[in-house]
Amino acid sequence: VRSRGLGDVYKRQLKKFIYKDTMEKEKQNINAVHWLRNTLALDRTIKDSTRADYVKQIKFFEAFLNEVGKYPINFSDINLPLIKDYESYLFNKEVGKGKTTKTTTVGNKVEKIICILKRAEQQGMIDIHESNLDKYKKPRSKEGDSNDIFLTEEEISKIYALELSGKEEQVRDLFVLQCWIGQRFTDTQSINEGIMKDNGNIIEIIQEKTKHKVSVPLLPIAKEILAKYENQFPIFTNQTALNYLTKIGEKAGITRLHTIVEHRGDEVTKKQVPVYKLIKTHTARRSFICNMLLRGFDAHLIMKITGHNDVESFQKYVKLTSN
Repeated sequence: VRSRGLGDVYKRQLKKFIYKDTMEKEKQNINAVHWLRNTLALDRTIKDSTRADYVKQIKFFEAFLNEVGKYPINFSDINLPLIKDYESYLFNKEVGKGKTTKTTTVGNKVEKIICILKRAEQQGMIDIHESNLDKYKKPRSKEGDSNDIFLTEEEISKIYALELSGKEEQVRDLFVLQCWIGQRFTDTQSINEGIMKDNGNIIEIIQEKTKHKVSVPLLPIAKEILAKYENQFPIFTNQTALNYLTKIGEKAGITRLHTIVEHRGDEVTKKQVPVYKLIKTHTARRSFICNMLLRGFDAHLIMKITGHNDVESFQKYVKLTSN
């Protein structure tokens, strides 16, 4: 009986070994890039905007593999040394006008590829720990947050006063709304499901990123914009909004100069650029926080509206100078 019991154990272990060996051989025949792209296309657990970004990151990674002669590649050949080679490739890649990729961009691209590979780990295609991908350290940028800007109330008013039409007008309206309610771009996309309270003076929404419920007091311009669209805002991606915001800022004459720091490889440079070139969707949330502080509102009250849980993360948005 004992020998028969031990025999069953050995059989199970042998089957497990054979199965694992077969799986490893099958993985060696799989084109990792194709597998990732196809799996993402079928994955309904991620948002369309995230999927589009992931597909773009895979395209960058595929271009690197082609240039270094490692395409096609299977999952067993993806490891930390390869990822470090990808990092070096990005650092040295020219992106126009003789410039190489910014340090922050390099780190973000590499981290996104590892994030995508973690999804493959869930289906047993790769072991992040065995491949040492969990040991990757993002390169530290010397830019800090000095390149982040906020718009004054006067500048926001100039943008709102522009005569625009079509999608450009819609992007402008959504941006200005953000400037007056302090929510992330992804949160304003779900504002259509917001609940109006206190006779239309407050809107209650569930934040997309944190799932926090926040109550936002509506200032006059915010009310005006919400009434214009009858709480049925058109939906567009973050990239679509970015494509319009720089042009909108330029049309509004937001031309004051801001000193930015650029860190590319071993080179750190400073230069002055007009503010309209630095306007992003997140500029609106930062503008709300700074302008409400300038109006004299208590920081903890603003945090309740923006959904920040700790002062440290909130302080990153504060761009007020000694002036």
